Amino acid sequence: MGIIAARLIDVLSSVVRTIAIVQGQKGRAFTLAFIEMLVRVLVVSKVILTVQDHPWYAVPHALGFALGNWLVMVVEDRLASDHSVVRDFTRKSDDMAATLRDHGITVTVFDGRGRDGPVQTLFIEAHRRGSKRVIELARGIDPTCHQVVADIKSTSAGAH
Repeated sequence: MGIIAARLIDVLSSVVRTIAIVQGQKGRAFTLAFIEMLVRVLVVSKVILTVQDHPWYAVPHALGFALGNWLVMVVEDRLASDHSVVRDFTRKSDDMAATLRDHGITVTVFDGRGRDGPVQTLFIEAHRRGSKRVIELARGIDPTCHQVVADIKSTSAGAH
């Protein structure tokens, strides 16, 4: 059980540290880096050094790594921004914007020029979990549209 717990801590701190770095949280990243390396040096390295004499140590080691990855996905859902921006590049902006607005989604349309001529970009802020629905609605209007989805680091209230 100790091997699994050590691997969970190692994997979890590694990924959460990366998220902290991306979000510019220096103190959190520092603390997590310290914990990650402490666990790796003290516990994980011991397992690796003794696996030849105790090959069954590989099973809880691998299980801890797998569980750690699963747990990271759960934690990432909680730490990541609650909002995403969906950018749709289309030539059917009027229909797409109208459909999205009919579903209560705020849309801003920008004109642009693509490789093959005029194109519009629809800028859509959505709840992170709702971005899949935005994508589906847009694809229903224009299956050939190009879409980019990104987490929003911060927002401010204003007119849309």
